[in-house]
Amino acid sequence: MDGQEHNGGGETVIPSKLMKHLRWRLDAMMRDRQIKTAVELHKRLQELGVDLSLAQVSRVVAERPVRLNTELLDALVQILDCTPNDLLVKEDLPL
Repeated sequence: MDGQEHNGGGETVIPSKLMKHLRWRLDAMMRDRQIKTAVELHKRLQELGVDLSLAQVSRVVAERPVRLNTELLDALVQILDCTPNDLLVKEDLPL
């Protein structure tokens, strides 16, 4: 096991012992906005001046980042026309 829980929607849920569980919904938000690949998201991030490698963007899409800088968060909410609350959702899960 990878220490992560996966819900039925294909989203990754990483439990935290210190707080409620946070569900990272970037992949779902991308699907809703017709952004099909990390390559496409990478290109849009570059257009906004966010300097991340394609490998870094792919990781951010695949799993919830441990740290998320505000520059990236701001760019994601601009690209996806959403709020930070749409990307990170607090969720109670049984331990």
